[in-house]
Amino acid sequence: MEPMSALSRFKDSMSIFHLLPYLPPSQILSLQHLSSDFYTIIIPRALQSIPLAESIHSQAYMVFMGQRSYYRISAQGTQFKWEEVNYTFDKPQARGYPAMWPKIIQASRTCVYFLGGNKNDSLATNICFRLEDNIMREVAPLQEARYAFGACKVNQRIYCVGGLTQHDNSLSSCEVYDIIEDKWRYIASLEVSRFSLSLTPCPEKRYLLGFGGCEQEIMSNNSKVEVILRYDTLHKQSWERIVIKHVQRPMACQYGLQYLSTDKSTHKYLIFGGITHHEDLLSRVMTISLDMINTDKSTLNTVTLDGGMTEFKMPFEDRLYFNQSFKAHSDLVNSTFATNFKPGCTLDVYTGRLGLHIIDRKAWNTQSEYQSMYSTKVGAYRNLLMQVPALQDEAQEEESQDSINEMIRQLSLIFGPDFRNFAQLHNLSNDNSNQQERRDQQDQ
Repeated sequence: MEPMSALSRFKDSMSIFHLLPYLPPSQILSLQHLSSDFYTIIIPRALQSIPLAESIHSQAYMVFMGQRSYYRISAQGTQFKWEEVNYTFDKPQARGYPAMWPKIIQASRTCVYFLGGNKNDSLATNICFRLEDNIMREVAPLQEARYAFGACKVNQRIYCVGGLTQHDNSLSSCEVYDIIEDKWRYIASLEVSRFSLSLTPCPEKRYLLGFGGCEQEIMSNNSKVEVILRYDTLHKQSWERIVIKHVQRPMACQYGLQYLSTDKSTHKYLIFGGITHHEDLLSRVMTISLDMINTDKSTLNTVTLDGGMTEFKMPFEDRLYFNQSFKAHSDLVNSTFATNFKPGCTLDVYTGRLGLHIIDRKAWNTQSEYQSMYSTKVGAYRNLLMQVPALQDEAQEEESQDSINEMIRQLSLIFGPDFRNFAQLHNLSNDNSNQQERRDQQDQ
């Protein structure tokens, strides 16, 4: 048989490659006998390009510095409560997890990545771990030490965007991690450095979208704009800024972020909670309609009730540094919290610092008699800080400050906004910058 030319082999390989997304994973691996090139080149690239092991996200995770255990929360077992689970390091000399506030990415049902973080207040780290079968294995480190960055997974790659580095300097650099090859590499940098943003892939997985976050110029000018970042992972491989003007409030950070729907070229997202650069926690709920073709037509709207007469808000303020979520069945949620979600459907449960936020994505897209969102202080991950010796004092201080803030809020309703201004002037409220800086360093 006459050997195939290099061009013919390339054409055949590319033809097969384009068919791979339509084949079950078991059939893909059975094709490896076709040629050594197919086995060593095409199949690894296919594994990167198609979602073979997408996670159902049945639980969320937390880990703290110095501990040899992690925490998980789910709608099964200990329902909506954090459960402590011991793990072992693959290196026996390791004494405990070496950083605080790493970003957490669920790569599959059984595999979780912990990325970067900080230690000793503002000292960033580039260390990364993979948790699998209750074994914590160190993987390739980030190219640059960072924390408070945006992170998300697209197929077999993890993207890390912006953040803070040593001594709280804001970053514009971005990296991508190849799960199969265990390697990080830089991608295009942001035009303007940003930290504490929420990063998510579009449903078709081509674009990354960055919502919220802190940028120096926007913070300094108190600009009332919402600047969304978009990265094309396929063609341009560069960032662009989508600016929504004439919004009611300046952009905040640490949003809760939920994809809602797609109508032609417009993606709709739900934004809830967050914290402003003035260090005020938020309870607001908004929707962003993002036109992916005519971006200047994108809009941000406050969610209202009673025909626009009343602004819809969460019952308490919260920030969602991790923007982690897990799935829960509506029947279980209704029986646990006496809610009115549509029976027989799957809900998304987001883990906030001060509680859980439960969302029915489909109910937001239809005029329904059923509930679309519910927030509860059950499952607040702040409660876990009381179990970490190094953080107990700070957690108690924050709890006391919350009580003071609630008292000031109640008195402000009686005596008017001047009372709140008086409280802030005398450092009684949570605008005390020294206290908040310490809290933010811990929560980053």
